[in-house]
Amino acid sequence: MKNTDINKDDIFELLNYAEIDNNYNEDFQLDKLTYKRIEKKMKKKLYAKRRKLKYFVSAIMFMCLVIATVNNTAFANAIGAPIFEKLMILRSGNYVDLDKYTQNVYSYADDQGVRFAVNKVISDDNEIMLSYIVIGDKNKEEAKGIVSANFSINGEDIEQNQISSGGSDEILEQGVFELKSENGNFLDSFELNVDVASIGDLKGSWKLNLMIDKKQASKDTKEYNINKDMDIGEDKINIKKIITSPLSTDIEITDTLDGKYRYFIFDDKGNMIKYTGLSSYSNSEVSYEKLKYCSLISKETKELTFLPYEEVNEVGDPLTYDISRLPLEIPQGNSGKLVINRLEWNKDNLNIYYTADGEVPLIQAENMYLLDNQNRKVFGQSVGSDESNQHDFMMNFKGVSQNTQYKICMRKIEDMYKLHENYKFTIDLK
Repeated sequence: MKNTDINKDDIFELLNYAEIDNNYNEDFQLDKLTYKRIEKKMKKKLYAKRRKLKYFVSAIMFMCLVIATVNNTAFANAIGAPIFEKLMILRSGNYVDLDKYTQNVYSYADDQGVRFAVNKVISDDNEIMLSYIVIGDKNKEEAKGIVSANFSINGEDIEQNQISSGGSDEILEQGVFELKSENGNFLDSFELNVDVASIGDLKGSWKLNLMIDKKQASKDTKEYNINKDMDIGEDKINIKKIITSPLSTDIEITDTLDGKYRYFIFDDKGNMIKYTGLSSYSNSEVSYEKLKYCSLISKETKELTFLPYEEVNEVGDPLTYDISRLPLEIPQGNSGKLVINRLEWNKDNLNIYYTADGEVPLIQAENMYLLDNQNRKVFGQSVGSDESNQHDFMMNFKGVSQNTQYKICMRKIEDMYKLHENYKFTIDLK
């Protein structure tokens, strides 16, 4: 057996080469979980086979770096941040400085040898988005999957939606929670209670109390009192209010149609503002709705155009195409067309690059899936370059094989939505 002992004097000599940051925090404490993770890494670094002096210097400096930064907020927030940043870029306009509204936190709870940590939070009047990571040295296989959590403010539960991107070697899971308020606006400062009961198949208890500050987003929120009646055929609706924030656009409507219509909206440059959901309630005479969209692409937007539509319940046969020869043009009736430009394979991942040409390109871009040779559906995730380029897209399909012959399938826009071009109207933002 080779001698793997390291001379203590050699280590102290090597430390002479390390540069020390004089701005370190003398009071910080290294928790057990982080200590064990550092110890495990150091064993891999220091007790493999002996190497030359410069490699020992790298190992010692690695230890100094980890110990110096493990409780550093900037370091912690870099972990698992890409999914949060990617999602926020897709949700917010190109004028939005995300750092201006984002709180960098590192609040965590440990249980069952696993840590649940929140590292970034962003909020406006009605919505909170927070990114999380799951790390740990124990129960690794169990702690992979959906995070089951409850969120509340002053004892009132908050509606949630979870977006997970899976893990990596260091991170068991990472993702983003979207939280929405239905009963009123969030205060400028408030406490959010997080209670995680399970992570994947691992049961436990991970509880956090987060102080949320949205004062900056509130300063940059604009409220337009419209109170304008609009005719949609023989029916009438009232556009009561439009609220724009750096993170979202809310449109308050009253009508007597019981939610018959929904609306695609466009700015004065023709860019489509993506719909994200609604909250509503009604009495015997009128329906009150708050329609939610992504933020405006430009803060200089002066007007919004509404295209009413109805959702169609009957689904026709999909259009099916061979993708062996490109470019491929796929007509979408009166709504326009898609052009498949190229395919890109990377092991079991397939990226399809395509162009959407039509009135509702963001909807057209999502309307695609694959069929394998056994007629099994494979769904992907559509990604645009940015919100101001609403024509060029890429859709990623995971878990596919180059040895399988796939076909592209599209649903006709007319099979999903009935567009009412003749009811289109425009509202001034003033």
